[in-house]
Amino acid sequence: MTTKIEFIGDPTCPYCYLGYSRFSIARGEFDQDVLDVSIAPFFINPDLPANGLEYQQYLLARFGEQKAVAAELTPFMKGCEEDSIPLQLDRVKVMPNTLHAQRLIHWAREIGADAELFEALQASHFVGGFDIGNDAVLRARAETVGMDGATVMSMLATDRDNNTIDARYKELIKQGVREVPTWIIGGTYVVTGVQSLNFWRNVIGEIDEKGRQMQRPPLN
Repeated sequence: MTTKIEFIGDPTCPYCYLGYSRFSIARGEFDQDVLDVSIAPFFINPDLPANGLEYQQYLLARFGEQKAVAAELTPFMKGCEEDSIPLQLDRVKVMPNTLHAQRLIHWAREIGADAELFEALQASHFVGGFDIGNDAVLRARAETVGMDGATVMSMLATDRDNNTIDARYKELIKQGVREVPTWIIGGTYVVTGVQSLNFWRNVIGEIDEKGRQMQRPPLN
């Protein structure tokens, strides 16, 4: 039995990176068919200019003085260090507008690669320091999950699915999603915020065990 999980997040959100990485590590300890993970769009910076902002400029504009920036990012950095999650914030030069990235994730869902692509985009931003608002960068990441690069570039050059992404984002806001990361498990249960590795090990373990019980033949 496979349980559907919808993850709501932005690939440039620090705590989405930490939270999803922990979830992914825990998921990797179980059979992959235990969960069917899909990605739903959310924007932590919906009003960023199309070309994004220089990263330090963005941080100061959002959080104020440098002390406030450090207070915001220190727990995130410590969390990554504790769980050996790769992080190279010094490489991040741009805070991109993620509309095109979210469109790409939406298209990747057609081949069941949206979760894989989401992770690739997170790593590109937080480890590689790539500008994932750049179409050429998006093409390269799309190709790593089996998408056709030329097709991706032609689609990104249009406004295809802009309205679809915007409508889904607004629908999530209307449903009460105010904080990411958020997971919707089995269409019913909602988990919000960064959770520990053991939390996800326990949750996925319970899902796995419940599925095994349902598959067992009844005792005579």
